Parts: sequence; C-alpha cells; structure tokens
Amino acid sequence: MSLEISDNLVWVKMLAQGCPLWNALPECPLTELRELSALECLATIDRMPEQELAAIIRYHKMCLASRENETAE
Repeated sequence: MSLEISDNLVWVKMLAQGCPLWNALPECPLTELRELSALECLATIDRMPEQELAAIIRYHKMCLASRENETAE
C-alpha cells in the first residue's frame, strides 16, 4: 500500500510525537524535531519535501522490523 503526501504528513507528525517503541535510537531522524516545541515541530514537518517524509517513514519501518527481530531472538 502506498501512501499519499497527506498520509505521509500525518504519519511523520504522529511519529514526531514520540517513538512507537518508547525508546528512540540515537540515529532516529526525528530526534532533533522531538526537542522542538509542538508548533515548531509541526511547522518544520509541513515544510519537508515528499522525499524526506518518505525517507523518515522508510527508516521507521526498517527500525521497527529490526527491533522486532531482536526481541524475537
């Protein structure tokens, strides 16, 4: 299933609120955004190009899969 830009914006905004696995890794692309105020964070995301939004979502999908595999072992 592919996401449209509006879907990407919603997903990145939700991910920016906090790590879905409670402990974000240091290399998470949203670490710095999470330190901003909510308004600054959302405004920054609104200005991101589609490619950057898609890259953030790809990172989080890979991170989730990797961390799920670690716990399964």
